[in-house]
Amino acid sequence: MFERALLNVLSRGMRTFFTAVVFVVGLMSGCASSPEHPAPMEVPPTDEFAGITLGALRAALEERFQDAEFKGDSLSWMGTYTGRAANIAMYFDDNDQLVSINVGFQSSYESMDTCGIDWAAIRADMNRFYGPSSSDNLAAYWTSDARAIQLSCDIGDGDEASLSVGFAAPRLD
Repeated sequence: MFERALLNVLSRGMRTFFTAVVFVVGLMSGCASSPEHPAPMEVPPTDEFAGITLGALRAALEERFQDAEFKGDSLSWMGTYTGRAANIAMYFDDNDQLVSINVGFQSSYESMDTCGIDWAAIRADMNRFYGPSSSDNLAAYWTSDARAIQLSCDIGDGDEASLSVGFAAPRLD
């Protein structure tokens, strides 16, 4: 009787573990787009951006994101982040190591107030993944030992506002 109960508990635990593994693998498999799969890439918020850590080598990322375009010190493509269309750009240092990622959402806003509506929704989504953020005037911040993230609305040229997320190594002040 005890052995059967123990097997049931272990079996349930293994099913939970297997379900979690399948879920994570499912998220990771949808992270990259390629020429064979031209649909926009959905990038779920994680501590690593689409399974990529800062410091990754440019050659490996060019291989993974074959439909991306390399311009100067950045590799960029159109994709999605948190379900919204975005231009995603990865920036490299002189050693071809990834130093930052910028996600520029394609929507433009007539004012900072209208930008703030999407900012608040994206911040809520990101808070669920990264934990509570700090904020100041339509800028939200998440930091860890591995990365610093900033979500912000900014006024660009003219009166329109734009929304972006930046991933970089944390500052060592």
